[in-house]
Amino acid sequence: MHHRRRGTTALSFWVALFWSFGATCAQELRWEQLTISGPPASVAPKSVFDPLRGVHVLFGGTTPSGRHLSDTWEFDGESWTRIATSTVPPGRRGHVMAFDRARGVVVMFGGGPGYLSDTWEYDGSDWTRIATPTVPPGNWQQAMAYDPIREVMVMFGGQVSGGRNTNATWEYDGFDWRPVAVSGPQARKGPAMAWSEELGGVLLFGGATGFDVFGDLNDTWKFDGRNWTRIRPSLGPSIRGEHGMVGLSRADGVLLFGGFQGDRLTTFRVLGDLWRFRQGTWEPVASSNLPSPRNLFAMSFDPLRKQVLVHGGRVTRTQYVDETWVLNFPRSASEFASLSPRFVRARLGEPGGEGFRAAIAFELDPGSDGIDPARESIVIAFGPFETEIPAGSLDCVEGSCRLGPGYEPVRELVVTESELLLDVQGLDLSGLANPVSLAVAIGNDSGSATLRLSGSLVAGETPGVQ
Repeated sequence: MHHRRRGTTALSFWVALFWSFGATCAQELRWEQLTISGPPASVAPKSVFDPLRGVHVLFGGTTPSGRHLSDTWEFDGESWTRIATSTVPPGRRGHVMAFDRARGVVVMFGGGPGYLSDTWEYDGSDWTRIATPTVPPGNWQQAMAYDPIREVMVMFGGQVSGGRNTNATWEYDGFDWRPVAVSGPQARKGPAMAWSEELGGVLLFGGATGFDVFGDLNDTWKFDGRNWTRIRPSLGPSIRGEHGMVGLSRADGVLLFGGFQGDRLTTFRVLGDLWRFRQGTWEPVASSNLPSPRNLFAMSFDPLRKQVLVHGGRVTRTQYVDETWVLNFPRSASEFASLSPRFVRARLGEPGGEGFRAAIAFELDPGSDGIDPARESIVIAFGPFETEIPAGSLDCVEGSCRLGPGYEPVRELVVTESELLLDVQGLDLSGLANPVSLAVAIGNDSGSATLRLSGSLVAGETPGVQ
């Protein structure tokens, strides 16, 4: 016998109320030196952040005794771990490294001693040497950054065989290197480059023009994949080379720290100032408890924890350090510019399965830090039901964060850069009365932003099953 029962009842939702809190306010940043063991004291190591595994990867450097390191280390925001890889690239310093987001690997090229021209990739477990059809000239003290729009590495400058500085621009797409025939910055070694979300291109600053000069430039350039364009801000850092630069968020810009000024024959001047490039100009950044001035250090940025890492470097002519420093950026609460409920549906009359499912598309304010489930909690309220998902409960891979088991009655929660998917079941919704509201609040210590929808249950039945 066939019968009809109360089945899926739709919730017709419309946006009733929406607001955001927790705008970012200007405040001084504070450095912190971590008293932990890790890589030995060295100059010219390199580090990059791997967002797929949530760790910084550091390789190489030269010790005070002149030993060129071939160690691979990973830093998870709290401690260092030395990674024993089956394949070990030759020890080096002054090389370049960047993370390829499209292929999920760290790319390394060149360095010294001598002028190395080898290309390596690290996938989180082992290094692989890549035999490319085209090989750039051996090079060290060049700069490299990843262009996520065109999915290529961009490499510029450095010193090649014979002690000659170069102004060559190269690109690597995971298969081969390609020279880019464009005019741009003059030949130099020791510049720094970083990807600028705001500019949609690679930002370059500084470097040195001579053989024994290691910091005599303070020009700023942008490369958009076709052309180099010089940017002439009214304010900027002093001349320098061998400094560090990392790209932050679109709102926070590009950060520059430290470096060397002049030559090593008559003077030795290392720098310890902090600058930020955003909205077309440089600005000094106030920070406390600064590291001592230094050059030739490793520097990388963790966007998940909003944390800059600085390790190693040289602080005097003869003193190399093994210090680990972090600069933590305060997170503002996520700020939403708009939202659009794609669908919200309730399941009623299903034993053990009553609940609701929602898909909400949203757009973040241009100045927002973005949603960071590692540092922000999520509170869900539907009618009388309310639950909190603690910060750090979601596993994030390639821009999508998903909740694991153990948070019943929340069956599924997925957060991306532009959508929130939610499935809750096992509720008693018999006492619901119109109007019904769904509120999803995402926040941290700075405040919270709330997606709030309000609507009415629509009576209806769907065919049952035998």
